[in-house]
Amino acid sequence: MFENHKPLNLTVAADYLALVVRNLGYLPRGSVVVQAVMNNDTVGGVLRVELNACLVNPERVHSLVRDAMLQTGVTAVTVGVFVDESTPVEPEEAARVVESVGDELGMFGELSVVASWYVGKDSVTPLDRDSEPENLDELITGITTGAVLDLTRADFLPKADPVTAFKRTDGPKFHELLESAGTAMPPFSELLTVWEFALDTPVERISPATLAMLAQSLTDSDVRDGVLTLAASNYTMALSTVQDELIREALGYEHIIMGTTKAAPEWRKIDALETLLGHMAGQTEHHDRIYSQTLAMMTWIAWAKGKGTDSNAFSKACQTVDPTNQLPRLIDLLGMCKWAIIREHSWSHYKDNQITD
Repeated sequence: MFENHKPLNLTVAADYLALVVRNLGYLPRGSVVVQAVMNNDTVGGVLRVELNACLVNPERVHSLVRDAMLQTGVTAVTVGVFVDESTPVEPEEAARVVESVGDELGMFGELSVVASWYVGKDSVTPLDRDSEPENLDELITGITTGAVLDLTRADFLPKADPVTAFKRTDGPKFHELLESAGTAMPPFSELLTVWEFALDTPVERISPATLAMLAQSLTDSDVRDGVLTLAASNYTMALSTVQDELIREALGYEHIIMGTTKAAPEWRKIDALETLLGHMAGQTEHHDRIYSQTLAMMTWIAWAKGKGTDSNAFSKACQTVDPTNQLPRLIDLLGMCKWAIIREHSWSHYKDNQITD
C-alpha cells in the first residue's frame, strides 16, 4: 500500500488514519468509511456514508457500497466506523456494521474486508482482531510529526461547511439588477449562447447586467437543466432539454443528467460553472428561487464529482430554502454517479492530470 511512494500498512492504526484523512481531506465523525484496495496494492475509491444511515437503512448503504466497490481491479476493502456524540455506537455494534458490509460485498464479488477499525472520541481499536485501543491524540501527533503523507494537524479538523465555503463575494456586483433582468429574457437558444460565453470567461470580466440575466434565468428549471447539460456536454445536447421526448432520447440527454454517458463529461466547464454559481449564490440569498436553484445545481455537481458529503449538504440546504425543488430528490435516488466510480471518467482523475500537466 503506498501513496507518494511511501509504503503504508492498513492494519497499522496511524497508517490507516493518515490515508483516510488524505483521501477525504479531514478526519470524519459519525461515519462509515469504505476504501477499495486494488490488485496492484494501491488504494482505489473511497466512500463515506453517515453512520446513522447505516443503522437506519442498511439496504440503501449496501447499494451504495456495491456501486462504489464492485469494480474491475478491486480485490479487498477496508471499513472504518467513526463515531461521534450524535451516534454513540459501541465497538460491538460497529463490528456488526462491518460484518454486514462484508457479507453484502461477498455475495456479489467475493471481496474480503482486509482491515476494519473503530475510531472513537479518544481511541482507535481494530475490529478484526484482538488488540488494545490506541490513543487517538497520540496517533495524530505521530502522524503529523512523522510527516506521514505530509499531513498537518489542520488536516484532521472537521470539514468546513461546503455551502458556506462555495459562496463567493468577489467579482462584479449585480444583485440590484436582478428584477429588471427578468423582464427582458432572450429566447432559450440565445440564452444558452450567453451561458456558453460565461463558462469560457473569467467571472470578473462578465458585465453585471449579463450576470444578473443569467442568475434570473435559473428561476426556470428547464434553463437550469439546460445549463447543467451545457456544462457537462455541448450546446446541441443542452438545447434538447426543451425539445420533445423523442429528440431528447435520441440525443441521450437523460444520460447526461444521470451521469451514465460511459465517457467523461466536460470537467473544465463544470468547474467553471461551479465558480459562476458560487458568485451568484453570494448575491442571491434573498431571492429564494434563484438561490435554491444554485444549491440544486451544486447538489448535482458535487454528486457528479463523487463528493457525497458535499452533495448531501447542498441538498439539505436547497430543500430548506425550497422543499418543492425536485432535482436533489432525484439525485438521492440515483446512488453513486457512474462518472465518479470509473476512475478514467472521474473528476479526481481530471484534476490529477491537470496538476501533472
